[in-house]
Amino acid sequence: MPKVKDAEARIIDAALARAAIDGWDGLTLPGIAEEAGMSLSELSGHVGSVSEILDAFSRRIDRAMLTEAEDEPQEFAAQPVKDRLMALIMARLDALEPHRAVMQRLADR
Repeated sequence: MPKVKDAEARIIDAALARAAIDGWDGLTLPGIAEEAGMSLSELSGHVGSVSEILDAFSRRIDRAMLTEAEDEPQEFAAQPVKDRLMALIMARLDALEPHRAVMQRLADR
């Protein structure tokens, strides 16, 4: 399973790198495969479309956000709902921060 997760991380990172250069509309599986250092057939063994890669990226961000609640679950649960929600929103924004430029390209789309 870790090998699959490593490949998924490489694919997501490659897609984000290509999107920063080519824009979201310019993303292609062959371009992502090249950026990831994979053959197209290897890439297609993990994903079938650019949309699947974006879904995987979204799951990555969700996991990073939810880690905020899991680090100290009793302390987190004891907070008022408003504070828990704000902590999760901030954790999500923190997880997206390294990808600000590519996310701006998506927003401009």
